[in-house]
This record gives sequence, C-alpha cells and structure tokens, in this order.
Amino acid sequence: LVLIVCGDSFIFSQFCLSFCMFPGTTGGVGKRYEAGKVDGALVLIVCGLPAAGKSTWARALAKTIQDDSVQISSLIGAVPSVELVSFDELERSIAASLSSRQSPDTLVLGSGEPPGSLADAGERQESEAAQLVAWRTARRQAYARVDSLLSSPRISPLLLILDDNFYYRSMRYSYCQLCRKHKASLLTVHVTVLPQCAAQRNALRDVFEKVPDTVIERMTELFEPPDTSKCRWEQRYVTVSGGDQEHAEGVQVFPWEEIAQAWMNPRMEGVESAERQEEAERERLETLKNAQHRFDLELRAAVSQEVAQSAKDGMEREKLKEHVAAVNGIRKEILKNGLTSQGGEVSRLQHLLQTMGIEG
Repeated sequence: LVLIVCGDSFIFSQFCLSFCMFPGTTGGVGKRYEAGKVDGALVLIVCGLPAAGKSTWARALAKTIQDDSVQISSLIGAVPSVELVSFDELERSIAASLSSRQSPDTLVLGSGEPPGSLADAGERQESEAAQLVAWRTARRQAYARVDSLLSSPRISPLLLILDDNFYYRSMRYSYCQLCRKHKASLLTVHVTVLPQCAAQRNALRDVFEKVPDTVIERMTELFEPPDTSKCRWEQRYVTVSGGDQEHAEGVQVFPWEEIAQAWMNPRMEGVESAERQEEAERERLETLKNAQHRFDLELRAAVSQEVAQSAKDGMEREKLKEHVAAVNGIRKEILKNGLTSQGGEVSRLQHLLQTMGIEG
C-alpha cells in the first residue's frame, strides 16, 4: 500500500476525516477482510500545502503502526512493515552536501516546488542553482527508493508513506504508474488547511523549515486536489482537515478501515478502462491522420487532372494560373472542413469534388 500525504505540520485535535467511497464497498469495511490475505504493498501519498500538517500526520501514522500494530493487523490479517519517505528531508540532506560554501539560512527548502519558480529573478542565483539541483535530485532519489522497495522481496505487507506537497496531479500520477507496475495498492491522503492558518504555522517554524509566504500563496492557486471526476485512478483518497492553529495536539485518529480497504484492493478500478479509451482515441486520431493524408493525395491527383485538362483545352496562361489557384483553394477547403470525422469521408469527398466541378 502506498500512502501519499499532502500538507505539512498537522494539528490532531478537532480534525475531521472525509473519504471517497471505494468501488464495491457497501459499509462495514472490516467484515470484508480475511486474516492473512494481505501480503502486498500499499503506497500512501500525503499531499497538501506547506504547513498544512502532512509531515506530523505521516510521522504519527508510522509511529502508531510501529508501536502498536494491533488495529491495522486486525483488519489486514498481518503485521506490516512501514517506510516513511520524506522528500523535504532528502532535499535538505542533498542541499547540505551541495551548498557547503553557502550559509544554510540562504536556502529555501521544504516548499515542494522547484526553487526559482517563485523567487524574484536574479535573486540569490547561486543559492537557487543549488536548491534546484537538490529539489530535482531529492525527487529522483525518492522515486528510485520507492521503486526499489516495491520490487524487493518481503516477508510481510509493506506500507510506504510518501510525504511531500504533491501539488500537481501529475506528481501523484507518476506513483500511480509505479503502483501499477508492481501491482501495489495506492491511497492518497489530502491534508487540508486554510492558507492563512498555514502562513501562521509557517511563521512559527524553525528557520531551516520556513518557506516564503509567496510559496504558500502560489501553491494555493496551483494545488490540484484529488478529483474522481477528472482522474479515476485517484478514486481512493481520504481528506484530512488539519484543524486550527490555536489547537494543541490531541487525539490521534487515523482512517484505518479506508487504509485497509485500499490495501485489500490493489486493482485501480477505471484506470485500465481509461487507458484503453486513451489508446483507442490515439488509434482513432492516427487513422484519421492517415485518412487525411490519403484523401489529400487523391485531391492533389484530381487537381492535377483538372489543370492538365484545362491546359489541353487551350485555356490562356493567365487564366490557367488563376484556375490552378482556385482549384488548390478548393482542395485546401475540403481538407480543412470536409475531413473532420471518421465516417463518410469518401462519399463527402466525392460529393464535394462533383459539386465543384473537379470530378465528373
């Protein structure tokens, strides 16, 4: 099971959970499980704004399972191993090794966004270059680590928790593809928070963890939350409210049954059919492209025949040039307006040619 967490520092008291009902569920999720049945991996993607609470949530989940696995093992029938992959920690480690000549407080890390895309042009160019390398390298290493863990032999179920902002849907989709490759399960956890609350929390962070306010503002605009109407592959997701800044840490609650349900169902309903539809559409467009090329050749042949016949009939040179231009214009108009669908191109082509006097 792969769990993706979006967001950052999470406040546990007075938060709520909402989730998209998975295909085939009718309630009473725990009743569907058979002891010892789960032996695969679950990738849990935790996503959200900086300072939303995702890192605290992800660490707490990992610690809870490691300290007391009774609750989850009672649902999946096995005691899982847990791996937490923090993209920010990877980025900081890489940046430290790349930026030994720079002061650490000049680095803007933990934003989950490529450095330079939010900073003023020309500002701290040398630092931004190091940040960009760190950002890219961290994500390459994270992806390679997840790929390696999913492909390695294991004696117990594996829970992989991925902690990053994952603000673009495409960032999460790359791990969906990885799950399909290794037949792993996937669940996305979206940690939500009001932007002003995230900004307040960010102001209280240590200097090395703070991100510019512009990062939070821009990511609020860019963030693409899970949406099953747009992407069926992300139909398994849980929304966690990060709570208010004023609240202290309190009761730690996790969506155990939703995690178990995702773990039990690695097949992502709708993904395969959606990809088949995409492939069919690509084939349709390729067929149409080939048809257009074929009809263009036929049109050119008809134009050449018409021009040759006009010249044979003794049409004057200037009029012949005008005639050639007119006939070519008709050809282009047919290609532009007459071949926009798969069905009926041949009959329509013949009709247009006959109507316009090019073909008898």
